Formats: sequence, structure tokens, C-alpha cells
Amino acid sequence: MAKNRPSQTTVPSEVKDYMVSGGTFALKWDVATKAYRTQPKPKDLSPYYDHPDYISHNTQAQGWRAKVYRMVRRFNVALKLKWLQSAVSSWAYTIGLWLRHRRFC
Repeated sequence: MAKNRPSQTTVPSEVKDYMVSGGTFALKWDVATKAYRTQPKPKDLSPYYDHPDYISHNTQAQGWRAKVYRMVRRFNVALKLKWLQSAVSSWAYTIGLWLRHRRFC
């Protein structure tokens, strides 16, 4: 078993695409990225993104999954903004200290 690989019992070796193609895909561990990859990789991914049930950027999707997804997405965006604001203010504070120090040296 590869380093940092999740337990085999938690990830099925084969999955079915119920949304677009109806085909079956194998999940293979990629050591370089430490993630599972679908095999074979679909040649054209646009049908997946254009599908009406794809909710990642869809604000019109209904149902509990779409609502939970949007709630989690809003939480993640707010958290990332908070991290960025903290990083920028820390950076600005450090630059300010450096500039004050340079002015008096």
C-alpha cells in the first residue's frame, strides 16, 4: 500500500457514472498527487459541467444536496476571506514596521 493512501475499505475499486455516461470507471491511486484518479479518464469533461444536475456553480439547483452544498460553499468562501484578511493585515503590519525602522536608521 502506498504511503498516505486511504484504507482500501473506504474507497470502491470501481464506480458507476449515473449522471452522464452510465459507464463504469476504475479508481486508481496516484502516488504523485496522493489522490485517486478515474481510469479511463473521460476524453471530454464538458458534458459533466454542462449537466443541469451539476451544482458546483449552479445557484438554481433545488433539493437538499444543493442547499447543503451552497451552505458549505458559503462557509468555505467566508473562511478563506478571513484567512486572506489575516494574511494581508499581518503582511501590512510587517511592512509598516520595516518602513518605520528604515526611516529611523
